[in-house]
Amino acid sequence: MTNELTLTESGNLEILEGVIQSGLKTFADVGNALLEIRDNRLYRVGSKTFELYCKERWCIGSSRARQLIDTSEKAALCQ
Repeated sequence: MTNELTLTESGNLEILEGVIQSGLKTFADVGNALLEIRDNRLYRVGSKTFELYCKERWCIGSSRARQLIDTSEKAALCQ
């Protein structure tokens, strides 16, 4: 088995890496938005807590929201 990619595989890799790059930016954007909402308490108009806001508005738990925030912070280091 060879480590070299065929022309088709190289093209596919390029497309897939583009999808990953776009997705990482989206994760970072979502995490940054959640961070700002949390830190500035922008959720307070409709929810008592950030955790309730995430659950009621976006159907995500607080651990997932924290994970997205953490991911956005780490993604910023990689760019």
